[in-house]
Amino acid sequence: MNKEQTVLLVEDSEGLAHIVRRLLTRAGFAVDVTASGEEALDYLKDNQPLLLLLDYYLPDMEGGEVVTRLRAQGNRVPFIFMTGSGEPRIVEEMMGRGALGWIAKDDSFMECLTDEVTKAFETLGLF
Repeated sequence: MNKEQTVLLVEDSEGLAHIVRRLLTRAGFAVDVTASGEEALDYLKDNQPLLLLLDYYLPDMEGGEVVTRLRAQGNRVPFIFMTGSGEPRIVEEMMGRGALGWIAKDDSFMECLTDEVTKAFETLGLF
């Protein structure tokens, strides 16, 4: 992948962000990282990644608010969200907001991560 084909990872856990970045980079994706909703919104003012990998629970806002604010700005960046809770309410909310998919932060997270991102790129016609 080249710099124009970047995944923006929005994850507040520095350790998890490091692991995710490493896994996705090994799979051939370019990855930039922000640690909060505001950082992601600021990043997206000047950059347009092909995919947003969005943690649902961030220190400053929930993932749904990030998507709402992006859409209000006219930004339609495709996204996958990640959550540790897997609550049906959250899954329903985010899929209703247009998520391409979601990843549960559970025992299978690391195994599913690259597959879900690859599947999203395939859905977008980028693979």
